[in-house]
Amino acid sequence: MSHQDTDHVSTNAQDLQAVLDWIVPQQTLADITFRDQSVWTPSTLIFAALMWCWSGKQTLTRRFAEARKIVARNADADQPPGKSYTGFLKRLAHWSPTLLGRLIAEFRRTMQEELGGHFLVGDWMLLAGDGSRTATPRTRSNEKRFAAKQKPKRKSKQKTKQQTKASRDKKASTPQVWLTVLYHVGLGLPWDWRTGPSDSSEREHLQEMAQGLPEKSLIAMDAGFVGHDFLQTLHQRGVAFVVRVGANVRLLKGLGYVRRNKDIVCVWPDAARRKGHPPLVLRLHAFSGGKEEVSLVTNVLQESRLSSRQIREIYQARWGVEIYYRDFKQTFGRGKLLSKTAQNAHLELDWSVAGLWSIGLYATAQHIASGVPPRWRSVANLLHAFRLPMEQAKCVPDPGEDLFSLVAVAVKDDYQRKTSKASRNHPRKKQKHKIGQPMILPATQEQQTVAKTLKTAV
Repeated sequence: MSHQDTDHVSTNAQDLQAVLDWIVPQQTLADITFRDQSVWTPSTLIFAALMWCWSGKQTLTRRFAEARKIVARNADADQPPGKSYTGFLKRLAHWSPTLLGRLIAEFRRTMQEELGGHFLVGDWMLLAGDGSRTATPRTRSNEKRFAAKQKPKRKSKQKTKQQTKASRDKKASTPQVWLTVLYHVGLGLPWDWRTGPSDSSEREHLQEMAQGLPEKSLIAMDAGFVGHDFLQTLHQRGVAFVVRVGANVRLLKGLGYVRRNKDIVCVWPDAARRKGHPPLVLRLHAFSGGKEEVSLVTNVLQESRLSSRQIREIYQARWGVEIYYRDFKQTFGRGKLLSKTAQNAHLELDWSVAGLWSIGLYATAQHIASGVPPRWRSVANLLHAFRLPMEQAKCVPDPGEDLFSLVAVAVKDDYQRKTSKASRNHPRKKQKHKIGQPMILPATQEQQTVAKTLKTAV
């Protein structure tokens, strides 16, 4: 769908409405109705929530005021949206599960049906799973909901780097929201997400999101997602995966559970063996990753379905989810939320993910129609393309400064960086530890016997 024209006479508010109608077609909300006395409708509420997140204003109330004015300008005169920010949040909190569910379903339909040429990578719907934390204000509500539970401190004879009880409590009570995203690699957009306290399990989040994935879905994961029970659950649900393994993983060879192959290994912890759980059969592939060797395992055992070269390329493509978090937290400004209550923080974070997803989806559709691949999409330029019309909503834009023209040029430049982007002596720079190589051990006679018994029982 193209919005390019030479005689642009519509206002910025009307252009924004046209994009919102594309993002959320009327039939998506046709069967949702609010009570007769409500000053909000499903469409005005969802439009206000999206623009509330798109806005670049410094406070949440100013973002709402800007979004509400645009919605009011486009809405019917006999039913203007409510002016109360508190009323907006209450209505949004009540209807968010329904509205977000419809929005996510519509986004996925668009990705699969209208952007199908980039939906698959090879024969797979390639996804990347990863988690990150975003901070919230240190209020009692946020601390109670999001701060990690304090664990009893072990007594140690070492007196170096001791912390006082006050400093330990202050660090432990820092409220942060854990965000786990399932990222669609082919289109550079989210597919699903989960949130929770700062000590949430990203494995549990990913297990939950893995339910109901389309056929031929493959999840690429880093070393933090290794675990027999976790990977076994994904395998039993028919989800393919590629995951990195390091020195904390023990792999068995020659177990005899499947036909012997030089690349076949098994993950079978002693605890799982004692419980009578079968081993997890995987294929191992190692390659040089620059500073250290990278070892990957996959549950796709046939080379014809997933070659060694594809395994390596899939894992390298997983880096897109790291770029997503950089864009979300730094460029989009969600490294720290502004909400002072836990319920509002959930709303702010959920609608921020949906808001960035929505403009990314719209831009990707326009770029693909113009022959521009999704990886060239610039989040910074895209935010500028939406925020400028929002700030000048009642104006008719000058040629080349309308929303559609700005989206069309919201792509990365071809600048080639010649030096490292990392700070040389950043005081809080994380020191990365080498992941190392997995322990590859020959299966013992006892393990072979138990494996044979389990295989016979099956």
